[in-house]
Amino acid sequence: MKSGYIGITDPDWYRFNKGKNHAEVVFWRRASKPVNLPTGMPFFFLVKGTNPRYIRGYGFVKLIGSDNVKELWDKYGEEMGDDSLSSVEFVLKKERDDLIGYYIIENVKYIDSGIDLNDLDIKFDRHIVPGKPIDIEDTKKLLSSFG
Repeated sequence: MKSGYIGITDPDWYRFNKGKNHAEVVFWRRASKPVNLPTGMPFFFLVKGTNPRYIRGYGFVKLIGSDNVKELWDKYGEEMGDDSLSSVEFVLKKERDDLIGYYIIENVKYIDSGIDLNDLDIKFDRHIVPGKPIDIEDTKKLLSSFG
């Protein structure tokens, strides 16, 4: 049974949300539909481009959905990970009327140092693009690493 999810996180999205200390964030996908995850599932942020593979934060899935970029911006604003709608459109490579999938992640915690997946013996292939579900043992390892 899968009990957690590791999502590949844009480094600028992560830095912006951490800098604002957002406790709730919008984790978006360019695809029009998100992967179906249950509410309450731990969602870990693996910041893209880091080596070793670092988890830099996590939260819990509150809501999953699809909406157009403008509607999401109107509802959540900077919790989308940037300071303007035009910046979000640029990063997403989408227009404001384009449909995207998203997760609302709540009770977000951030860490500076990061947790190396290799140190916890959690396998995560470099070719995984959006993210992947993890089992209960790996979820427990990650949650306990946050203290």
